[in-house]
Amino acid sequence: MASQLGSNRTELPTARLRHPVVPALLFVLATYVFNLGLNTVLFRLQAVLPGVAQQPIVATPLPLLGAGALSLVTGVAMTYLLLLFVRAVGGSAGHASSAPPSIGAAQLARATAVVVAGSVATAIGFALLVAPGLVVLAHLPFVFVAVALEDQPIARAVETAVSRVLAAPVPVATATLLTALGLAAVAAFGASTSLVPPAIEVVIGATGTALVLLAGLYAFTELYQRDSRRQRGI
Repeated sequence: MASQLGSNRTELPTARLRHPVVPALLFVLATYVFNLGLNTVLFRLQAVLPGVAQQPIVATPLPLLGAGALSLVTGVAMTYLLLLFVRAVGGSAGHASSAPPSIGAAQLARATAVVVAGSVATAIGFALLVAPGLVVLAHLPFVFVAVALEDQPIARAVETAVSRVLAAPVPVATATLLTALGLAAVAAFGASTSLVPPAIEVVIGATGTALVLLAGLYAFTELYQRDSRRQRGI
């Protein structure tokens, strides 16, 4: 059932990745590779961007363009694995899904756009004021889940996310705060581990970040499915 990404009708096989643990482990590995690529980009930019921290980091021997390409490809792969993870979480509980049986190129493109735009919006929200960042973080996972499970267009997925947040504000707020605290704890660890070798710091940081994201997405997927069952009267 091998296939390549080529058009909106092209589908990627998912039959072998139906258990949540499989895409989760692959996502952790992809996060580590992504960090290596990003670190290499920062390392190559040290000579031309004085604002980049001049500190020991774990980098690959790739040139700047190669490291950028590695980060880009790995980032898309991470999005694909998150799509598989959400589908596997829904499928493992016997939840119905209106999405196609496999992930198409258009769906992957929408999910990637959601991740990129949502990550930027979350970062800006936390940089300006904490509250806007939390608001984005409360809605972003639902947008992603709507794209993953129901293959919704982005505009409709945003509307779905708003309705899910309004339907269960307390559980959503709890999941959002726990996810934010988890990410903050990983960031604090990275900022306070000057005595830890950079290689170990990258491994722990990438693993911690990936696990927090997976746990948060798992919780939001369950909240999404629970509200869907309630709307169907189940």
